[in-house]
Amino acid sequence: MMTKVSIALLLTALVTGCVYSVNNTQSKYPKELVNGKVQIDDDLYYEPIGKDKDGCMMYIARSSSQATMTAVIYRNKNGVFTSNKSTSDCHSIYDI
Repeated sequence: MMTKVSIALLLTALVTGCVYSVNNTQSKYPKELVNGKVQIDDDLYYEPIGKDKDGCMMYIARSSSQATMTAVIYRNKNGVFTSNKSTSDCHSIYDI
């Protein structure tokens, strides 16, 4: 009986810790910065590079300490970034 209670308490502590960790990370980023830049992580930014022929704002990843992917990134109305323009619904409130 005591083992089941101990396991239940341990699992509860682990799940609670994981939920706190995820929620804490999600509230910190993305963070809007000056000049339309968006901070994604401590040293990862999405920088606007202009609009495409359809008027959709394009971003590129930048970092001062690590290599980044070379791809155009779009943002949807919910603020979610994607490299797939067709799923981005890019004409949003975030267009500059």
